[in-house]
Amino acid sequence: MLYHRVGEEPFDPWGLAISPKHFSQHVRWLSSSGRVIPLAEFAARHRDRTIPPDAIALTFDDGYACTARTAAPLLEEAGLPATIFIPAAAIESGEPFWWDELQRIVLEFERDLLELDGIGFELGRANPEDRMWRPHAEPRTPRQAAFLQLWNHLRTKAPEQLNRGMTELREQSRLDPSDDLKRPMTPKEVRSVASESIRFGSHALTHPSLPHLSRAQKAIEISDSLGRCEALAGRRPDAFAYPFGESDEDSEELVSRAGFLCACTTEHRAATADSETFALPRLTVGNCGARTLGRAIRYAPE
Repeated sequence: MLYHRVGEEPFDPWGLAISPKHFSQHVRWLSSSGRVIPLAEFAARHRDRTIPPDAIALTFDDGYACTARTAAPLLEEAGLPATIFIPAAAIESGEPFWWDELQRIVLEFERDLLELDGIGFELGRANPEDRMWRPHAEPRTPRQAAFLQLWNHLRTKAPEQLNRGMTELREQSRLDPSDDLKRPMTPKEVRSVASESIRFGSHALTHPSLPHLSRAQKAIEISDSLGRCEALAGRRPDAFAYPFGESDEDSEELVSRAGFLCACTTEHRAATADSETFALPRLTVGNCGARTLGRAIRYAPE
């Protein structure tokens, strides 16, 4: 299973957030009705064909601070193991994830045009409806459409190009830092959460789209993340999650050669006998209650 953020998120086009109330219901249901095992065990027993058919592994991508504040304590109390995938460089920098910063720039920009790489992106006038975006819905306002266009424009850039693009947008917006902006965990929060049951995996160094990088860039993002993640969490990571869920043969080979035991995509289906150890699918259930969670697991696509 795949989670990202635990919190109330009115702007959630990809359905990445689950409310604290619903997450608490998930934890109770998984404690009483699920068979939750650590991801490393899940992958090993899947590979050896000894995995129980109802086994579940819990994962969280990105390492948001809300995972440390809200999700981890509930999981620890319930005795449920989980793996949190972190992009080590983002955790070390303490800066917000670029897509969250982009959201704030687009929604709060005072003018109606942003420029990036010589391209003008029309924003239109700010509207309260800009901040309300239901999961998996089409953009309904010009600013929502511009956010999606800019996100797609930036997502496939190499880390250096992405940093230059965000710098260009920041210089136009000149917004003050905001404590309310969603942020990744701090190194201190990572260390405080790491335990025998809450493990940390790698989400690459900078969360790039790996298929759009050169092989040399992929190798750095994957292999260098091992030591940096270990330094943060105090334990060598044994699992990898592809940023944006995107992988290719090169990436999967490099993850295997780096020494990881398994890797996860965001392909929405249950793991089956034909699932690859270095391309395991995961279910994203979404912001729903326990009853819907049970149905989603029971009737998960294969």
